[in-house]
Amino acid sequence: MFLDERMCHSERSEAKSKNLLLMSALSLLLLSGCTLYDNYDIDLMEGGAASIESSSAEELIESSCSAEEMVESSSSAEEKDASCDGMERGGVTYATVVIHENCWMAENLNYEPAAGHSMCFDDDPANCETYGRLYDYPAAEQACPTGWRLPTSADYIDLQTYSASPEDEAGAHFKTTTGWIGENGDNKLKFSALPGGFCDSGDCLFVGKVGYWWTKTESVMGEHMSLYLSGDRQDFSASLPQDDESFLSVRCIKDK
Repeated sequence: MFLDERMCHSERSEAKSKNLLLMSALSLLLLSGCTLYDNYDIDLMEGGAASIESSSAEELIESSCSAEEMVESSSSAEEKDASCDGMERGGVTYATVVIHENCWMAENLNYEPAAGHSMCFDDDPANCETYGRLYDYPAAEQACPTGWRLPTSADYIDLQTYSASPEDEAGAHFKTTTGWIGENGDNKLKFSALPGGFCDSGDCLFVGKVGYWWTKTESVMGEHMSLYLSGDRQDFSASLPQDDESFLSVRCIKDK
C-alpha cells in the first residue's frame, strides 16, 4: 500500500513537472510572436494540464524563434504592404520595400528632372541602366514624384538602428549581395544598394566600388549630407557632407 502511494505520488510529481515545462514552452512561443506552434497538436486538458502530441517540450522550446528570425519574419510581412507596391516616375515603375514602417525605393532612381543637372556615370547610358542616374542637389530635390521625397540623414540612421548593427558593420545590411568591387553586403534590410560612384568637376570616380546618396539634411556649412557606402569595408555613414554641385545617386522615401 505504501509502495503504491509512493509510486502514485511520484507519477503526480513527474506529471506536474512535465506540465510546467510544457506551459513554459508555450509561453516562450506566445511571447516570441512566432507561429511555429501551429505545427503542434496542443490540447489543454481539464485542470490546466497541457499535452503536445507531435513533439516533446524540449523540441518545442528548441523550435522557438530567434530574435533574428522574428525580424526577418517581420520584414517579409512588411515587404507585402499593398501601400508600398512600386513607385512610378517618368513612365517607369521602380521596386519598393517597406523597412521599419517606411516605404523606400529598392533601386536607384533613373529619371531626368527638368530642374538642375543629372547624368550617367561617364556619360555612358549603360551605367544609368545598372546604377541609375547621378544628380546634383538641385536636380535631386526635384527628382522624387509627388508623395515622395529625399530622405533625411535621420531616415538613414533609423535604418541603421533598425538593423541592430553598429556603424562599422551596418553598411553590409544596405548593400546587395553581388555587384560591389571588394566586399559585397548581405542586404538584410532589402535596401539593395548598388555603387554608382560620383562625379564632380568633370571627373567621375569609383563606380562599382563606392555609392553616395543625397539627403535633404544640411550641414553647418550649408552643404547637404549624403549616405556613404564602400566596397572597401562594411561601415555606414549618413552624415558625409557634399558640395551641392557634385553628382550623386538618389533614393526616395514615401511621405506618410
